[in-house]
Amino acid sequence: MADEDAVDLIVPAGGVHIMLPEHFSPDSMGLIVPKTSDGRVLFFLPWENGTLSGTTDSVTELTMRPKPTEKETSFILQECQKYLDAPVARSEVLAAWSGIRPLVRDPKRLQEGTKALSRKHVIEVGASGLITITGGKWTTYRRMAEDTVNEAQKQMKVQDPQPCKTRGMQLVGSDRAGVVCDGKFNSILVALKNDYGLAHDVAKHLVGNYGTRALQIAEIVRQNKYGVAPPSSSKAASFAKRLSPRYPYLEAEVVFACEQEYAGSPIDVVARRTRLAFVDAEEARKAAPRIVEIMSRIHRWSWAEREAALHDVDDFLDTFQS
Repeated sequence: MADEDAVDLIVPAGGVHIMLPEHFSPDSMGLIVPKTSDGRVLFFLPWENGTLSGTTDSVTELTMRPKPTEKETSFILQECQKYLDAPVARSEVLAAWSGIRPLVRDPKRLQEGTKALSRKHVIEVGASGLITITGGKWTTYRRMAEDTVNEAQKQMKVQDPQPCKTRGMQLVGSDRAGVVCDGKFNSILVALKNDYGLAHDVAKHLVGNYGTRALQIAEIVRQNKYGVAPPSSSKAASFAKRLSPRYPYLEAEVVFACEQEYAGSPIDVVARRTRLAFVDAEEARKAAPRIVEIMSRIHRWSWAEREAALHDVDDFLDTFQS
């Protein structure tokens, strides 16, 4: 470390979210309550064919697998009841999970105690010139990169510094050619339905989550890699095996995750490539054996490795049910 006596700047804070059925929110409308009974924020958002609601905020211990408590889940449900016409039953919670936010102490305001805690990122330059960026969140990663690069150029006294380019960099799968965004209709969505025989909800899901790369997943279905399509030449809407009959996630996405996105475990698939674990924990648990089966063929796992992977994902999914 640059300074062995440096004060810890990160304070972990737990936040719980729950997933409810889709009928609790319109497709294109969200709701935010800026102040609940304990001063926190409550929101309802349509997400992945369901309704996302949260959140709590409390200091927590660091752990690789945080788990929501029944008290936290019940609090969100109680607050929900105040703003919905239809009552929300505990049994309607499809998944509940806890995440850890990296709240940060501003090193220039340490004397203020907890008032100095921030959900924004903080950049500190040490006496040695080491640049440290702490805090922040996934949704501000581009701004964090931009501020860090700009600060690095400033500290290095770069002549003719160039502004950070992250703002204009497109992600893999973005519509670089303007096929989707600039057209009068979504040609990729149409191709997925007409040329590959995928159901509308599946085609919409693939375009929304993979962009132009959705066609690569459709090709995996067409080629029936690792048995992800039923033995049929029909282009009917059922022409693609789903991981769950209730959701548009496909077995072909498991193959794509392994071959193109470095998925190395079933946890990667249910939580970090698809979002099935966050949407419906029980359906993710039901899909786990098939996911392990496909991955074991791709990665050539032994029987012991398959059993270990299945046990690990089962333990992981326990943290999604309070």
